[in-house]
Amino acid sequence: QEDFDREVRGGCLTKSIIVGIDPGITVGLAILDLYGNILAVVSKKEMGTNEIIKFITKFGRPLIISSDVSPVPRTVEKIAKHLHAKSYSPEESLHVGEKQELVKDFSPIKDEHEVDALAASIKAWKSHRQLFLSIEEELQKHGLSEFFDDVVAKILSGEFDNIEEAVETLKKNSFKNSTELYSRKTGT
Repeated sequence: QEDFDREVRGGCLTKSIIVGIDPGITVGLAILDLYGNILAVVSKKEMGTNEIIKFITKFGRPLIISSDVSPVPRTVEKIAKHLHAKSYSPEESLHVGEKQELVKDFSPIKDEHEVDALAASIKAWKSHRQLFLSIEEELQKHGLSEFFDDVVAKILSGEFDNIEEAVETLKKNSFKNSTELYSRKTGT
């Protein structure tokens, strides 16, 4: 709770992202923002865990690390834990046709590793999209849109049970911070 208060005072510290990973000898990575925009799609041979983490974190704060197969592969789970992100996989592994349908509007995609990673990230985004829209709508109602990334992060991590709890905390912090500022200005 105290960390949230610190983060809230300055607004969003870093952009929140959703990552799709296709682990293996050749690693596929796809990074989306919370609006479903593609930030990066790459594949590279013999990419180690540290290199994967470094690549991901230069785009922002990963909230979801996803896979196109079920259950989540150990490598993907390990990276998610290291980055304090939620791991995601579909209920059933995605079939080639499903992956092609998910990525059909995006090009260029150079190999099947990029297809797998991008399909994983899009599937994760789509499965959370309604939550993201609800959070955005509720924050807009209260004039708190600048806290969208932080609220999504806190709800996904379980620090808040629901959107209403996050809004109430933001409103309390806003009132408390404005009262402290007024007291400093007036000396009361």
